[in-house]
Amino acid sequence: MGSLRWPSTIDETAEDWLGAICAPGKFFDGNPIGGAIAGATCITTGSETIFILEYDSNFKMQNDLVAYHVRFYASSIDESGRITVFATNNQNTGRALSPLESFGFKIRTVS
Repeated sequence: MGSLRWPSTIDETAEDWLGAICAPGKFFDGNPIGGAIAGATCITTGSETIFILEYDSNFKMQNDLVAYHVRFYASSIDESGRITVFATNNQNTGRALSPLESFGFKIRTVS
């Protein structure tokens, strides 16, 4: 994913947790949205879209979560202060993100 840096607080490797949430052949490296400095998307085996974004500011992240109508997200901050966020706008459940919990992420709702 180019410039996207993986948080050091996450167990296992980026390949492990991407494999846990992304269906085979459904990871797409791409342009960041809004205030994100890096981004990608993937489709889960349940056909839900997950946005994978990196920010240098909590304010920018929170602003984008609201602006893009995100309902659920999981995030982590690395030692350099960069925030990695996984987000979905599924209106009913954050279950698409639940595999990330085993790697140390907490699923949150956007208020």
